[in-house]
Amino acid sequence: MANNFKNAVKRNISADSTLPTTIYSAPDSKKAIAIEIDVANKSTAGVVVTVQLEDESANLAGTTAQQVSTVATDATGNLTTAAVHGLVLNDRIIFTNGTDPSFTNASLPPSADAALSETRMYYIQKIQSTTIIRIAETRNASSALTFDTNGASVVFTKIHIADVIKDAPVPVGGTLKVISGQKLVLESTAVGNNDKIYAYCSSANNVDCIASVLEDVS
Repeated sequence: MANNFKNAVKRNISADSTLPTTIYSAPDSKKAIAIEIDVANKSTAGVVVTVQLEDESANLAGTTAQQVSTVATDATGNLTTAAVHGLVLNDRIIFTNGTDPSFTNASLPPSADAALSETRMYYIQKIQSTTIIRIAETRNASSALTFDTNGASVVFTKIHIADVIKDAPVPVGGTLKVISGQKLVLESTAVGNNDKIYAYCSSANNVDCIASVLEDVS
C-alpha cells in the first residue's frame, strides 16, 4: 500500500461540545495515523480546547440502532428503549431516522433547537432503568430535556468517543501540540464507518486546528 502524507486543516472550530468540528475522518476501508495535531489561539484572550477520538467501529457493537420512543409529553423527558440499553451516565448518543419529538417550548435546550437533532451528540443525563433514559446537551446536566410531542421509531447509536485532551489551556497567540511524537491510529472497517478526530473550544471562531496524517497504512 502507498503511504500518503496529508494535512487536515480546520479554521474557526466549534465551541459546542455536542456539535464538535470534525478535524479528520479516516478514508473508507483504510487505516491512517495522526502524527501531529496542533491548535492555535487567534483570540485576544486565553481559551481551552478539547480534542476527541471517535472509534466508529465500536459504534457497530453493543447498543447500536435500538428503537427509542418518548413515553410522555410532560416534564419527565423519558426515552424508552426497545431492549436493554446498556448505557451509563454521560455516555454519548446520536439519533437517526423516525419522527423526532419536539422539545418543551417553555424550556428549550441551550442550543435553542426546537426538536431532537439528528446531528447533535447528546449526553445521557439520567438512567431511569435498564430500558429508560433521559438526555441533556451538557455533561453532568442537573435536569433532562423534556418534550411536547412524542417521537416515533427514533433510532439511537452510542458514540464511542474519548478525550485526547480535555479543556487544555491555550494562551493568547499560543499554539498547543496535542500530540507530537505519539501517534493516533484511525481506521475504517467498512465504507461509511470511519474513525474521526473532533475538536471544540471555549470561544467560537477563535481557534484553528491542523492535523498531520499518514494515510493508507497497513
